Amino acid sequence: MGATLIDRYVLGARHSTSDGTSARRWNSAAVSWRVPSAVWAGGEKGVLAGVGAVLMPPTLVLIKSVIKSKSRRQGGQRCAQLCRAGLSANEGPMTVTRRQHHVWRSYLEAWATNKKIFCLQDGKIFNPNVAGVAVQRDFYKLHTLTDADVKGIRLFFKDSPPVAKPVIENFIAMFDLAGRLKELLASNPATASDIDKYMTMAEEEFHAQLEGNIKPIFDAIRRKDLSFYSDPDLCGQFTHFLSLQHLRTKGMRERLFANEPGQARGFSPERCWNIICHSAAVNAGGSLLVERDKRPLILLENDTGIPFIVGDQPTVNLFAPPPGEMPRLLAFYYPVSPQLAVVLDEADEPTGFRQGRVSAEQVERLNGKIQRAAHKQVFASSREVLEPLVQTS
Repeated sequence: MGATLIDRYVLGARHSTSDGTSARRWNSAAVSWRVPSAVWAGGEKGVLAGVGAVLMPPTLVLIKSVIKSKSRRQGGQRCAQLCRAGLSANEGPMTVTRRQHHVWRSYLEAWATNKKIFCLQDGKIFNPNVAGVAVQRDFYKLHTLTDADVKGIRLFFKDSPPVAKPVIENFIAMFDLAGRLKELLASNPATASDIDKYMTMAEEEFHAQLEGNIKPIFDAIRRKDLSFYSDPDLCGQFTHFLSLQHLRTKGMRERLFANEPGQARGFSPERCWNIICHSAAVNAGGSLLVERDKRPLILLENDTGIPFIVGDQPTVNLFAPPPGEMPRLLAFYYPVSPQLAVVLDEADEPTGFRQGRVSAEQVERLNGKIQRAAHKQVFASSREVLEPLVQTS
């Protein structure tokens, strides 16, 4: 899978021109960003906040040692004991959750009343519990990768900034080693079963920890306080999280696979998606951090009586072109409640949005973009907000 495919279907690309006025090339993995690591100075802690520190818990360190060890049986049994005890990324008890959200559940609760949210799907409006939307069984379950998969991932991200490369290697360890150990210990069904449970929950718990870490920033946004954006570490944490929310969804995954020709030389994007998604988010977050002085974060306040809606693709590129065309610019729109949203604006060609109140016309335009970007589900705080959208769903 090449950079062009990610450019086209994930974030977008900015290509060099003959006069050099756009000398940067944008893509979700920052494959050709080539910024020196010093550019991230003062912000890399934020980009990697909650990432590097949790990627190699003792369980994974042990798995790595078992694979290299001659005493695989004894080591595998010890590893299975750890998996069974629930040691995971946050070193707390692990409950196996099979129904896994590809949109942050706590985020969606801003549109819910008593945990119930209004949902438009297939032309029908219903009022489910927020626990039952934007969810799929074992959505984050890890795959056992081949050597060709790992080689392909490293090749794809070979031009990442130096500060990001160790993190990508840790993602490979986090999402690959357990599957390899499971294959080695296939003759022991009980041990393999325990490791399988770990593979089901490793990424789910990783998302949960990132969501917990970002909560103070979202609390600040909902208090209309954007001062965190001037702090490089907090800004980097936010840009990484925003990029991950854009990439982690079911719609984004399926859009990429639908346009991917399939395996090439043994490399499977589907098997590798967990690693591709997180590695791309780290690189994209760092790229946005690089431009933080040129990209204002704009708070939109909505008191029009037409609430903001949200979808199962919660982030939208306001410069997204029609399907099949290559995006040239990137400005993230991200509603955070029915009354508040943020725009991380484009550096070169601003969207025109200004801090403060928006008009009813602007709200309707933004809601239309959310609806068109949605994979299957659109959410709102009331039935009345969704009823005008039924005919166009």
